[in-house]
Amino acid sequence: MVARYQKKPGYTELIHEAGVSKADDRLRVVGAIDEANASLGFAKALLADQAKRDLISSCQQILSLIMAVIAGWKNKNTPQELEAALSRLEQELAQLKEEFPPPNEFILPGETPVSAALDVARAVVRRAEREAVWLAQHGGNVSDTILTYLNRLSSVCFSLEIAELSKPQAG
Repeated sequence: MVARYQKKPGYTELIHEAGVSKADDRLRVVGAIDEANASLGFAKALLADQAKRDLISSCQQILSLIMAVIAGWKNKNTPQELEAALSRLEQELAQLKEEFPPPNEFILPGETPVSAALDVARAVVRRAEREAVWLAQHGGNVSDTILTYLNRLSSVCFSLEIAELSKPQAG
C-alpha cells in the first residue's frame, strides 16, 4: 500500500502550525541550517580525529535545536541551553585558534578531501547565518545567541580546516 498525504502541494507543517507555505521565510532559514548540518555531517564522515568528529556531532545537535526553535518549538530551558552551547563552542574555537593560528594569506579550498569538505561546510554555515540574520531583522524568532552560534560555527569550520592543512601530507 502506498501512503498518500492529504496536504496541498507547496505547503507543509511547522511545530504547532499547519498549512505553512514552503516559501515561508522560516522554512528558508530552517532549510539553510539543514543544509549546513548535512555539510557538517559530510565533513565529519571524512575526519579521522574522534575529538573533532565529536565536536561536529555536538554542533549538529545544536543546529537541530536551532531549527526546532525557528520552526516554533518552545521550551523554557532552550535559551539557557543555547547560551551554554555557545559558551562551549567559543571555548573550542579559542583552543583551535591557539593550536592552529589562522594563516596570513588566503587558502585555496581543495588541498585535501577533508579540508575541502570543511570549507564547503564553512561556506554553507555562513549562508545559513545570512539567512538567519535576514529573518531576525524581519521579525523572526531568531535570537542573538543563535546568530552568534552560527557565526562562531563557521569560524570553527575554518579552524578545523586550518588544523587539517597543518597535518603532514603524504606524497
